[in-house]
Amino acid sequence: MSKKKISQDIVKTISNDLDQSSYFEAPQEKPKVAVKKETNKQINKVTNEVVEEVKTVHHTFDIYEEQLLDLKKIKLEKHRDKVTVSSMVRDALDQYINKEKNK
Repeated sequence: MSKKKISQDIVKTISNDLDQSSYFEAPQEKPKVAVKKETNKQINKVTNEVVEEVKTVHHTFDIYEEQLLDLKKIKLEKHRDKVTVSSMVRDALDQYINKEKNK
């Protein structure tokens, strides 16, 4: 069985057609995280505190539907595009964990 080579012109034509297609949108750039250049620390956009950069792990939790709706409402009313619901939950977990540690 022989392999056929595809002309580079055909590849470019197909690529250009796909680039203009509404079905294949170019990936959008992720927003930049506020990071100080000289350190490996981040700035919490809600509290403006400098925090050590940590690895995030995706983990699902069951929460009540009303809790999620309330979080989304708070985000829209107070923070708009400045924070994500995930970051709000992480901050709340940090506060809870610190409170429990200090008991």
